[in-house]
Amino acid sequence: MIPAHSDVQSALPVAEELIGRGDEVTFYLTEQFEPHVRRIGAGFRPLDPSVDLYDELARGTPLSSMADLGKLVGRLGPLWARLFTDGLRAVPAMVEGVRAERADCIVYNTMCPWGLALARMLELPAVTFSTTWVMKPVSNLEQTFSAMAGSDAMTQALRSAEETAEELHAGHGMPRLQLGDMLAPDERVNLVPVTRQFQPDADGLDERYLFIGPSIRDRGDHGDFPPERLADGSNLYISLGTAISQGAGTDFARLCFDAFGDGPWRVVLATGRGTDPGSLGAVPANFLVRTFVPQLDVLARAEVFVTHCGVNSVMESIWHGVPMVGIPHTIEQLMNADRAAELGLAVRLEPGGITPASLRDAVQTVSTDPGYRQRLAEASQWARQAGGYERAADAIQAAAAMVAS
Repeated sequence: MIPAHSDVQSALPVAEELIGRGDEVTFYLTEQFEPHVRRIGAGFRPLDPSVDLYDELARGTPLSSMADLGKLVGRLGPLWARLFTDGLRAVPAMVEGVRAERADCIVYNTMCPWGLALARMLELPAVTFSTTWVMKPVSNLEQTFSAMAGSDAMTQALRSAEETAEELHAGHGMPRLQLGDMLAPDERVNLVPVTRQFQPDADGLDERYLFIGPSIRDRGDHGDFPPERLADGSNLYISLGTAISQGAGTDFARLCFDAFGDGPWRVVLATGRGTDPGSLGAVPANFLVRTFVPQLDVLARAEVFVTHCGVNSVMESIWHGVPMVGIPHTIEQLMNADRAAELGLAVRLEPGGITPASLRDAVQTVSTDPGYRQRLAEASQWARQAGGYERAADAIQAAAAMVAS
């Protein structure tokens, strides 16, 4: 899996379900995730830290529209190439260890090229676990990224990726993978933790793509959060994810204080790991500020969610029927926010021009217009009927059994 909190949290409920059925599950991740993996009873193997570029990929210039995607090519092209080449270069040292696992199946995120390479080299059945929308060569999403290929930065990135793949094929017998393999899942079984209705071009995807929706399961991460504080009243939940930087997190928290301080909302503000709540100065009496909060617990009691629109956050908000105000900062967050707004589940704000008044107005809109909750009631049913971690576990077991037989 991708060594990023949102992606690991998507996979843990599936792994926990498999373990409960008697299967053995082993994660290859960077060491920061070992406690999370051990907690559910899964095995842990340390991943080469050179492949951990996901926080760097997640950061960057805030986006305000799909038209801004091309502006990121100069930065993202080389980063994708580094992730691809570093990921492939880590494979030769992993082969014998993975072979010794005697696995029946490899489940990998498409942004983890070592998973695909190992599955091919060891001739094991493989299942992809995408943590955002599916992209296929015929899809609008793939065309959006393909349009960037003509830039000098992307051309250089593609050349570097091709050279590395060829070098490793010649020296270690690795398959000749391409950078595009990180964008388009193409196994017999491809798990997607969004609902089919949320995927914008789902009609072009066949039965190999299982839209399992969110996996809602108690994560056991309640910490010292006092849920009784949210027992009654109007609760507003604000979180821009775990990766928001110190400066951006501090500025945004203070903007929220100005927008909602001493107002009618009881506000839960999650600052993320980059911002120390103690550095924010005086906190309004109606705010409860934490670095992390048990998101599912809070969403179960929230009336509005101000979110960065990471895929987990959007799906969990939909599951609980909570209208959203989207403030995206990365490509996939922008796509999620735009899709949620298109479906009438959210209002999206331009991340570079938010004021206390505009944020307050957006929250007022989604909290008072009954259409948002009506549409979310239907979307919540999509999520609850998608199958979640149980359907994912069924598919993984079936894929492994099909080849074993």
